[in-house]
Amino acid sequence: MRVRGLTMRVLCATLTLLSAAGPASAKVSEGDAQQLRTRLTPLGGERAGNEDGTIPEWRGGLTAPPPCHAANGRYCDPNVGEKPYVTITAGTREEWRDYLSAGHIALLEANRKTYRMELFRSQRTFANPGAVYDAAFQNATKATLSPTGSAVRDASVAVPFPIPKNGNEIIWNHKLRWRGTGYRRGVTQASVTPSGEAHLVSFREDADFPYARGAPDEDGIAQQWLWVALQPERLKGFLLLVKESLEQEALPQQAWLQQQRENEPRRVRRGKTFGFDGPALLSDDLRFDDQFDAYFGSPERYTWRLVAKREMVVPYNSYALHSGRRTLRDLIRPAHMDPTLARYELHRVWVVEAILKPKDLHRHKRRTFYFDEDSWQILMVDLYDNRDKLWRFQEIHPVMAYDKAILMPAVELHYDLGSSRYLLLGADEKDAERVEMGFEPELFTPSGARKSAPE
Repeated sequence: MRVRGLTMRVLCATLTLLSAAGPASAKVSEGDAQQLRTRLTPLGGERAGNEDGTIPEWRGGLTAPPPCHAANGRYCDPNVGEKPYVTITAGTREEWRDYLSAGHIALLEANRKTYRMELFRSQRTFANPGAVYDAAFQNATKATLSPTGSAVRDASVAVPFPIPKNGNEIIWNHKLRWRGTGYRRGVTQASVTPSGEAHLVSFREDADFPYARGAPDEDGIAQQWLWVALQPERLKGFLLLVKESLEQEALPQQAWLQQQRENEPRRVRRGKTFGFDGPALLSDDLRFDDQFDAYFGSPERYTWRLVAKREMVVPYNSYALHSGRRTLRDLIRPAHMDPTLARYELHRVWVVEAILKPKDLHRHKRRTFYFDEDSWQILMVDLYDNRDKLWRFQEIHPVMAYDKAILMPAVELHYDLGSSRYLLLGADEKDAERVEMGFEPELFTPSGARKSAPE
């Protein structure tokens, strides 16, 4: 692989897309959609590898469990024992600058002795079920985006815009990507101080995706989430219920909370301020409401600019963080996660810049998103403050759930670059893995959520 004299690669196809203006979109022709069966993957990535051979051809992804996998267990590492072929450090960052996000460069510069990025051979393991691919093809010829960019119409099950024309379509692809129809899992959130001390909170996370079933309810709800705090004891029973619709112009996000109030009976109350840059659930103000799942909620306050498609060093196939061979505390180091446990690969990503509209308010003035071309999963986000200075950085380390054909996050990180604090979210140490399941509709109502929470 060439290292010196690297140049940013922008695909010719991307340049054509950049000519599209405004958030409103139209469906593509049947002829253009046929690219999803030839030149493009079923969800819109480039099937071919790159010229250097450092990014391979997509050949269907990882769809069979390796011998090490145990049913109903964590996802074991099919690459155990593999060694990185390059280690990127503060001393070599300039050679790799064209392939690194601003957040990774900042971490390398600020933690010269302790932070590094181990680069492994690239593997395009992403896969979804065949029915999802069929739905994506249909969406390509039917789905549209409202003129404001806040509503998706005539789409179901899969990403609505596998052949995107603008940044608004790409953020909706991430929000509506296939993750199954519903699941339950345990999540532990660690708020880490500059010295490496961690404050842990454990949750039960229930997720239901009516959109993925092809049947949003009468209110157009596309996804609904319930988080219930389990530990520590003082937070037990704290809950947050959130619903998000396809028509966010007509029906904005809805949220209900239950908090422990001294000398008061517990009640689930409608949240009046949920969304945008409100402090997220018990996060020590290291994450905002709209940073759940990398980006969550209405895109209305930003102008979404499609910048390019680039080859970049990104977290991928992060089985070492999920396999259960280490506890969550084993991942934690002062200022950053243990870099020896992270896996980085070279992949093509869509780069989208979200710029705060002049009359809107948010503590993030600008965000640069990096979307995996195969899955539409956001892998990294550079976050800028109101002085347009790099402030924070998000990083999502995914694994391919090879027995379910789902890409899912193993660990999610939120770095505050100025304070050296960070937030780490990962699988609960006592929970084997997320369990695919359907839920009774009652669970995602205020009364049903209240009944499901521990006393």
